[in-house]
This record gives sequence, C-alpha cells and structure tokens, in this order.
Amino acid sequence: MDAKQLACAHSSLILANNFAPVSGALCISSESGGMNKVEKLDVEPWKFIVYEVDELYWFVSFSYSPVSFVDTSMIIKLTDEEKINAESDRQFLIDFSDKLRNDYKPYLIRSVEPELRSKLQNMVKNT
Repeated sequence: MDAKQLACAHSSLILANNFAPVSGALCISSESGGMNKVEKLDVEPWKFIVYEVDELYWFVSFSYSPVSFVDTSMIIKLTDEEKINAESDRQFLIDFSDKLRNDYKPYLIRSVEPELRSKLQNMVKNT
C-alpha cells in the first residue's frame, strides 16, 4: 500500500468511526418506483451543486470538512422556503453553504441516504 492509499484508508476509518450513519436520512420515491428526471441546475465550485428532481424537489450537495484534513459533501433536500429563497437569490445558497461548512452537524439529519445520492449523481451523468 503506497502513501496515498494509506492516507485514504486512514481517512475512511476516521470518518467511519466518528460519523455514524444518520438514522433519519431522507429517501424520495415516486409512485412509479423512483425518480424520473434529475437535472443539474447550478454549480458553485467548492460550495454546492443544485439538482432538481422531477421538476419539483431541489437537492443540494454541499462541501464540508468533518475533520481538518478531509473534504466531503452532504446532499440535503431544500425545504419549500429554502427553495424559494434560492430561486430568488443565488447568494442564499452561497451563504447556506458557508453556514453548513462552519457547523454541519445540525444538517446531518437532513442528509440523503447513500443510495439516493448515487442515483442522483448517476442520473445526471447519463443525461
């Protein structure tokens, strides 16, 4: 195992030991058994990526650092009020990103399940 692999393995172990999965994670499904359409709406490098699902829901991937040497991201579904604020003022998402980056723990409960995260990212890649 080279130094890079060792560093990645070490980071993964630290995350696994310190950040247990959130039991209240969000999962979205439609009557047809899943998401029909996912579109990437906006990107602010190192801050966020906005996804629109089925022309209804907005999910945002926010970058943050749970420990000083690890960068990762969390996808949350915006509330109706947050979506309205983001639609009318892009700065809202930049400020939201900074707020989450400075104190991410309150948002963990809103984090989507890994399966939905993968599905969002794969559907965007395939469009």
